[in-house]
Amino acid sequence: MAQEILNVNPTRMELLHLKKKTKLAKKGHKLLKEKNEGMVRQFMEIVQRTSKLRSKTEVRLAEAFEALIAAQVVSGAESTEVASLLLRRRAMLSITTTGVMNVKTPAFRLKVGDVGLERGYSIAGTTSEVDEAAKRFEEVLEDIVKLGESEKSIKVLALEIERTRRRVNALEYVLIPKLEATVRYIKMKLDEMERSSFVQLKKIKAKTA
Repeated sequence: MAQEILNVNPTRMELLHLKKKTKLAKKGHKLLKEKNEGMVRQFMEIVQRTSKLRSKTEVRLAEAFEALIAAQVVSGAESTEVASLLLRRRAMLSITTTGVMNVKTPAFRLKVGDVGLERGYSIAGTTSEVDEAAKRFEEVLEDIVKLGESEKSIKVLALEIERTRRRVNALEYVLIPKLEATVRYIKMKLDEMERSSFVQLKKIKAKTA
């Protein structure tokens, strides 16, 4: 099957133009391919970190819920719930962006309000198990935020990798072959015209001799 070519006039100017265009397309293909390979490496590193962080978070979250159950057993479910409603410490989440291979990925920042040693509920009216449960959930909250940041970054990078891969393939398998085929076509046409002109010139010379 013949390679598809561009609809252009077979002139020397067009040949020069297409040669430059082919050179730029190959350079763009090389840069995009390198970028994609770099993003894939970063993607795999983030996936590995996220997997470890997910395992760690799951363990710490399970420990926090175990501490909560212990608090409910010792202090009672109602008393533990009342203590949770009296919490004065508040968490604020801010979302900005950072760059991974010039791709904007989210950056989550957790800020927990400082209220000193007290959390808001009465120490006299609660047990150490309630304090332990509150502490465990406060500690795991930062891991949950980091995990959310990593998982969102994975989604963003995966989409960009797919977009870049399509552009690389379009250049490699469509545009560059089409440009190269068109360059060959113009060269062939110019050679044919040159031979035809040479033959015509010989005929003219033979008639005038």
